[in-house]
Amino acid sequence: MDSHKVWDLNPGDIIDNRPSDRLDTAGIEDLRDSIDASGQTVPILVRRHPSMDGKYLLVYGRRRLEAVRLSDKTHTVRALIASLSDDTAVEAQITENMARQDLSYIEKALFSQELIENGFGSQTRVAEVLTVPKSAISMALGIVEMVGADLIRAIGPAHGVGRPRWDAL
Repeated sequence: MDSHKVWDLNPGDIIDNRPSDRLDTAGIEDLRDSIDASGQTVPILVRRHPSMDGKYLLVYGRRRLEAVRLSDKTHTVRALIASLSDDTAVEAQITENMARQDLSYIEKALFSQELIENGFGSQTRVAEVLTVPKSAISMALGIVEMVGADLIRAIGPAHGVGRPRWDAL
């Protein structure tokens, strides 16, 4: 961290090219209204862009960043700046989001697929960071392949719907 200081950054200077881990984007306007009324209490985490001076890569805080970008009243986003590798940044994203709200079964499945496709690691590595058995990742990837990512995104996160119902679909 840059001396554990919270920085006020221009949201336009932050690039979000991470794999998506959420299907449900509802509530951004409510979050924007809350930040406008009370300020942003929890900073996002970014890292310096390796080749673009003055630009940052988002590690976590996508919803907070989007809420500030949608605001007419709030023009900076509060952020911590950390020095992290690509893999460590993804691990931080996973840890932060798992602590806030459990991902649904199908969100974990899609996120696993995106992690593997983006070169984060093998099924074994993804299983380790999501703290599930490798066989669970393998089955989840099979369901994503059979059902299709577009249909899954159209259905949404389906909280409370586990593997057997997705497998039946």
